[in-house]
Amino acid sequence: MDFYANTIAELKGQLKVKQELQRKVVALNEQLLKSQNLYVNMLEAQKVLSAISDNNTNKTLDFITSMVNKTLTEIFPHDNYKIKLSKKLYGGSKPHINLELIEGDDSVLKLKNQTGTGVKQIISFMYVICLIEIRKGRRLLILDERLNGLHKQAKAVISEIIKIFTKGGFQFIFVEYSLNNLGK
Repeated sequence: MDFYANTIAELKGQLKVKQELQRKVVALNEQLLKSQNLYVNMLEAQKVLSAISDNNTNKTLDFITSMVNKTLTEIFPHDNYKIKLSKKLYGGSKPHINLELIEGDDSVLKLKNQTGTGVKQIISFMYVICLIEIRKGRRLLILDERLNGLHKQAKAVISEIIKIFTKGGFQFIFVEYSLNNLGK
């Protein structure tokens, strides 16, 4: 009889373990289902955030492009320069903004070869102003001989741009030796 009692006790113990394991399996399945639903919701949220981010990035690039192109048109009315900004991922994860300088016949110019006219300085100056404006950062711009080499008309346009942005709360500190009363 001891044999049967031990076997029954062992089977009852195994049944309790089985029932406990079944409860754990049910609980884990419920937890897995909740986790899967959360994962699906997070994927959907990521898609929405990505779409919003792409939209905001495009608006930002469009704003910068329009401001820089308007300035280039004012300063170089006969050269017909314009910029094109595009976003690319490098290494699959590092976002970069690429800038192309385009001439009137839609030919892409190498920005590093543009010397003597101040195109690089104008683009850089306007790009930084636009980024400060977009980011709502402190409206202070310190430039150390960055506008050196601009022709007279470019200096006049930059002077007007500075006046416009100064009225909007920007402050400019220039270290220049050839601007002759630019900010006055």
